[in-house]
Parts: sequence; structure tokens; C-alpha cells
Amino acid sequence: MSENREEFKEMIEDYKVTTETSKPELGMNWFKFLIYFLLFFGAAENLLDSVMMLFNIRHELWEMDYYFGGNFRWLGILFGVIWIITAAVQIYLRFELAKFKKNAPKKYIIFEIVDAVLYLAYNLVGGIISAGSDRGAIIGVTVGSIIGASLGAIAYIYPNIIYFRKRNHLFIN
Repeated sequence: MSENREEFKEMIEDYKVTTETSKPELGMNWFKFLIYFLLFFGAAENLLDSVMMLFNIRHELWEMDYYFGGNFRWLGILFGVIWIITAAVQIYLRFELAKFKKNAPKKYIIFEIVDAVLYLAYNLVGGIISAGSDRGAIIGVTVGSIIGASLGAIAYIYPNIIYFRKRNHLFIN
């Protein structure tokens, strides 16, 4: 009886070794795209946007929706400073991810959520300012901004959560 158990245990161990070594490697193409391009590009875009907001630059080449003039100029400056901070955070996160730091994926996901909320706030405030006193336009801007930002954030953040969960074992430094 114990001989059969020993044989069975050996078979289980062989099966474990076989299944562990036969797992396919996880692709890292998205990770490489993220750390070598997307985070740098996002930081550069945020810096460009912040310069345009801080110095009140408007140019047809960029076709940036700029809402904050006149009495609301202080909001443009506020969002300009916020975009500088987000650019710095993106560069910081890029290096955290590249070094495979332990909580880097979690920090990245949190950053993306906060960034989506900031862009929603920017569009909401700007849309409400440009709508003036037209209640229908204000409601339309509010509903459209919330739906668009929510769907966009979910479509981008949720796949990233899944991607980094599958690769969580790599981030151990």
C-alpha cells in the first residue's frame, strides 16, 4: 500500500514540474511600450499643455481647448501646475516600473485613476465655463464629460490591472 502511495507522490511531483516548466512566458511588449514611449510621451504632452496654460498660449497647430481666460485665468494656472506635477509623476513611475519595484504597478494604476479624474475635472470646469448660463448646455457637458471620461478610463485602466496582475511576480525589487 505504501509503495503505491510513494509512486503516486512521485507522479504528482513529476506532473507539477512538467506543468510549471511548460507554462508559456508572459509577453512584455505592452510593458516595454509603456516604459520606453508612453510615459515619456505623456509627460512631454503634459508639460506642453502646462506651458500653454501657464503662459496663456493659444495656437491652431495644437488645437487645444482652452477655457480659462479673463476672470478664470487662475484656473488655467492651477491646471498648468497640476499638469507639471503629473508629468513629474509619470517620469517617476516610469523609472519605478523599469526597476521592477514592488508596488510600481499599483502606483501606476492609482496614477491613471487620478489622472482620469483630473482630466474629467478640467473638462467639466472648462465646459461649464464655456456653456455660460445655458442650463441645457451645462447638463449636456456634464453628462457627456462624465460618461466619456468614465468609459475611457475603464477601457484603459481595467486591461492594465489585468496585465499587471498576471505579471505581479516580476515586481519584487
